[in-house]
Amino acid sequence: MKTIKSIHNLSTTYQYLYLCIAVGFSTICFAQAQEFSLRSTEDYINQYQAKTATVFEKESAKNLSSLLYDKQDALYVGNQSVQIYGTKPRVVIVSLADLDQLSTIKAHQNNVELIQIRVHAGANFNQLRLSELLTQFKNVKYLHFVLPDIASRAQLATSFTGLDLPYELMYSIQNIDHD
Repeated sequence: MKTIKSIHNLSTTYQYLYLCIAVGFSTICFAQAQEFSLRSTEDYINQYQAKTATVFEKESAKNLSSLLYDKQDALYVGNQSVQIYGTKPRVVIVSLADLDQLSTIKAHQNNVELIQIRVHAGANFNQLRLSELLTQFKNVKYLHFVLPDIASRAQLATSFTGLDLPYELMYSIQNIDHD
């Protein structure tokens, strides 16, 4: 009788252990899949304007669309200077090459919701340290990368692997080397 009871306890222990391993593995897989998402700006806006989107998602898409396409107060960062247009800038526009200059911005950080990073052909994403550079911007919701070609999208996505950023990451393709 004692042997049967200990076998039953051992079986229950293995079942519990198996369940813990399965739950742990699926949690890790889900976390990895949710780690970051780099989406096309148009896809993001279209998805969240769909009839099935929640009220919050529709407001998010409307806000993003407004930030990107409507005239906004903005900070333009580049050439060793920061140009402020308006009284409460909600958008920062910076090139990837000038990204380090974000640390020089001392005013208006709490108004900023979108940072648009313009990327030129041949850009090096290996040095991208967004976590460090964006900590001063407490209300940033969106990072929008303007890429010169679709090949840059794959390089950019690789640079985010393993990061857990609290922003919506999106991109659009626009040849900015000739602007």
